[in-house]
Amino acid sequence: MTPRERAQAALNGTAPDDFAPFFELGFQLTADLLGADFPSHDEQRRANPAERERLRHRALELTVRVAEHYQHSVICYWDPIPRLSFDDDLWYVAALRNAVGNRHLIAAGADGTFAIPDGTHMMEMAAQFIEHPQDMHTVAARHLRSAVEQSKRLIDAGADVIVMCADYCFNDGPFLSPRMFGEFVTPYLSTSRCGR
Repeated sequence: MTPRERAQAALNGTAPDDFAPFFELGFQLTADLLGADFPSHDEQRRANPAERERLRHRALELTVRVAEHYQHSVICYWDPIPRLSFDDDLWYVAALRNAVGNRHLIAAGADGTFAIPDGTHMMEMAAQFIEHPQDMHTVAARHLRSAVEQSKRLIDAGADVIVMCADYCFNDGPFLSPRMFGEFVTPYLSTSRCGR
């Protein structure tokens, strides 16, 4: 079976002929495996257009080499590939599709749900949920619309699968209480899953 066929079998509820499909959201040991690493965000930002194109192709080559080495059924365009804009996302998805054809499923990320905020904005965001809940619903609806539109564009570029990777919990519990999660995340998560 091809890596793609393994993933499709599992997604359709059947066992692959040889071994279970495998993928990683983000492979962090590229330098250890291949002796080269992904370009950093700083490298991308400092690069002129020609250099930036070379860095994109380096990241693409490393992504494909890791996927082939481990026989990933799904190549997930996510972390640690540096991206500076959504145009980068579209470029990488199309380039991955071109590089691997239909041998692998291509996954890209688009998640419009509230995740744990960074430490700088945590208190402010927590207060907003309590003090201005309707505003937070407005933000959630806007994020959802954006994620659905991005998903459609990523699929048009060649993605087979859209992954949602918002972190909702710390190691010792959730950021939002179950009641608040049910109000501010679940409805949007459910709608996003349906692609509406």
